[in-house]
Amino acid sequence: EIKDKSPNPDNVEFYAQRIVNDSAKRQAIDILSETSKEIQDTDDPLGKMAEAVGRMENVRSVSVDKTVFSIQDLFKIRTDYLEKKQRGEINEEVLSTGLKDLDELLNGGLRFRHFDVLAARPAMGKTSLAVQIALNAGLREGFKTLIFSIEMSKEDIMDKMTSIESKVPYRKINQGDLGQDEWDKITQFAMNISPKGETDPQVLIDDVTKDLNRMIAVIRRCVRKHGVKFVVIDYLQLMNIPGKFNTRDEQLGQAVNTLAFTAKTLNINVLALSQLNRGVESRENRRPHMSDLRESGNIEQAAWRVLSIYREDYYNSESDQVGVAEIAVLKGKISNTGKVQVHFDKECTRFNNLAWQHSEM
Repeated sequence: EIKDKSPNPDNVEFYAQRIVNDSAKRQAIDILSETSKEIQDTDDPLGKMAEAVGRMENVRSVSVDKTVFSIQDLFKIRTDYLEKKQRGEINEEVLSTGLKDLDELLNGGLRFRHFDVLAARPAMGKTSLAVQIALNAGLREGFKTLIFSIEMSKEDIMDKMTSIESKVPYRKINQGDLGQDEWDKITQFAMNISPKGETDPQVLIDDVTKDLNRMIAVIRRCVRKHGVKFVVIDYLQLMNIPGKFNTRDEQLGQAVNTLAFTAKTLNINVLALSQLNRGVESRENRRPHMSDLRESGNIEQAAWRVLSIYREDYYNSESDQVGVAEIAVLKGKISNTGKVQVHFDKECTRFNNLAWQHSEM
């Protein structure tokens, strides 16, 4: 029954482990309740306590054993997987960004079970890029997407999506200044959202949730109910993170580690947006570095990949790089580091492909 109802067969072990944990919890409560009564009625409380510890240890070992694998068993599992992959029986799923150059640098795209970070200074287009990747995932790749928009309203995000996909300038949509040609493009976008009357959502938007614990609950529910595979969080520094912490770095560390664990256990990709320090503006070379991440230590440690955006024409309108954006991979645990150039359509806040250019950082 669990296998049939879980949103993805890959998650069956996760749900089964939840059942094991709940069962262990019930058994532990029963043992403690019985022990409490036995200790009150016995002349040998230390003996009863020892018995209880033994019974509790048995419950704990059953639960823990489900998460521990021997090197022999794990090696066999992985070699069986590699053989099937070599024979073409397994195609590893990756989430394409929709930008060929960037996908090439990322060895195909974003990976599931990974927590990634997209960082940039304000107005560089990080929200637009994340929304564009989400649209590509939902409309063309077939991966359901959830966007947490803490900064922008859901209406603004919808307008941004409409502009990116229809290629109608965002300004015209925002002002309601639309001709028939623009309406035709928007109508075509509407048809892409609901092909042949399909109502199952490809992209979900939440502009209310900003509490970390609540966010995790929403993610779990959307994975279970809708089969969500890609989550965008815009952005890390605006999240509410419950708990007592000595520094903001510790607080964000709790958030990113929780999100990374959630991505791993639910077999999804989580892409969190992050601001960069103002120190970038004071340098002659304003291209982002890993050290420019706000409260960077825990963020860069938890992330599988850290991506950044830089646009020379934002700082110099006379630059020969007008309309060109650099997307860099500053950290890649399983991919290259480097940068690619893409075209940035400022009117529609849309990123487009250019010829692949890779250079070392």
